[in-house]
Amino acid sequence: MSAVDVSVVLPFRDHEDKVGRACRNIADYFRSEGKTFEIVAVDQGSGDNSQAVLALLRREMPELRVVVGRGYGAGSREANAQILVLASIEAVRASVATSLHAALERVSTEGIDMYLVAETLLVCRQPTCKKLILSNATRRAKSERDLLELARRRGLTVRSYGPLAPRSGFAVPRFLAQFMPHTAGQHL
Repeated sequence: MSAVDVSVVLPFRDHEDKVGRACRNIADYFRSEGKTFEIVAVDQGSGDNSQAVLALLRREMPELRVVVGRGYGAGSREANAQILVLASIEAVRASVATSLHAALERVSTEGIDMYLVAETLLVCRQPTCKKLILSNATRRAKSERDLLELARRRGLTVRSYGPLAPRSGFAVPRFLAQFMPHTAGQHL
């Protein structure tokens, strides 16, 4: 049994103006829900005062830990809960709270391995998703949506909530992308 209900993995780099507010929003949300939690903030090489902001915040927020590493993998290695929330600094805002609540419940009770919330937050079960998150394949993922697609291809049970338009298997070839720069890398 883990010591906390939810581990939030929050990578940051040069976000001194946002990282403190993001951690407070996370803490406020989980405290209001009555859930125990931890925030694993992952310093990806910040050159600003982000570490200093978090050092001050740790004095009032014992749930906050800072690790140095790269992305969700580094934070997932340190996470203690069975449920992970993989979040970006930009994704942590009050408007996703209702969707996050639903995702946490579904992952906790319905056996869903990974749930994408409004294309900004991934909620996942650690035992089944940790191997995926730590794999080399996820390093090529450019977004949370890419991680969801990778999980789906590996046979995990995935769901999404919010504006997730389906992608077909046809990608714009690179030689055509030069003539259509707005579609470069997109699937049609």
